[in-house]
Amino acid sequence: MPRHFINLALSASLIVTLTFCAKQETAPMTLDESHLELLDSVTGRNHLIILSHDSLEGRAPGTRGEDRAINYITGVFEKAGLEPGFNGSYTQDVPLIATRVVGDPELRFTSSDGKTTELTFVDDYRIFTDVEQASIELEGGIVFAGHGITAQV
Repeated sequence: MPRHFINLALSASLIVTLTFCAKQETAPMTLDESHLELLDSVTGRNHLIILSHDSLEGRAPGTRGEDRAINYITGVFEKAGLEPGFNGSYTQDVPLIATRVVGDPELRFTSSDGKTTELTFVDDYRIFTDVEQASIELEGGIVFAGHGITAQV
């Protein structure tokens, strides 16, 4: 199942669940019929259409699309009467570090007999770090920690 569909489905189910859990004046186990419209399949579909729209640009962290998605979801929560759960906010601050590979990274191994093996980024390896520096050089032994598994999506 495509990853964007899973993210969309999770977002929609979160909106519907939290909308239904809005603060109500009735007993917790009593369904106020005025909330039935919040569970309508058309309303849920409309939330999905909006959250999957190209104007949200994929909703990646730190992007204009993420801000738009947050504003939309926050508006839905407010309209549903939900109380903010994070010090008066509907969102929780999470520090993020973004890294990207620029240029052509090099990874080569030299064995004790002097033989060098060069690997191609993405095809042979993928390495990511949360360290904010332009270059990282390492020396030392290698530990085999598993094997690559390719899954059909």
